[in-house]
Amino acid sequence: GSARVQYVGEHAAAGGERLGDVLVDDPAALVGCPTVRILVELEVVPGAVWDPPFVDDVTLEYEPAGPKRER
Repeated sequence: GSARVQYVGEHAAAGGERLGDVLVDDPAALVGCPTVRILVELEVVPGAVWDPPFVDDVTLEYEPAGPKRER
C-alpha cells in the first residue's frame, strides 16, 4: 500500500462568504486561508497478505508570519 498527505484550506470572500476548499501538496501554498486540514489517503492494494499502511501520529507545526526584515 501507499500513503499520501495533502493539505486543505478554506477560502472565504471579504464578507465572510465561503468560496470553497483548496487542496495542495505544500501547506505554504495556503496563503489567505484561515484554517488548514490534513488529508491522509491510505491505499491498500488487493493481495494474499493483508499489510496495509498506517498512520501512527500526525503533527502540523507552523511559524507565524512576522514582519519582513530588510537585508
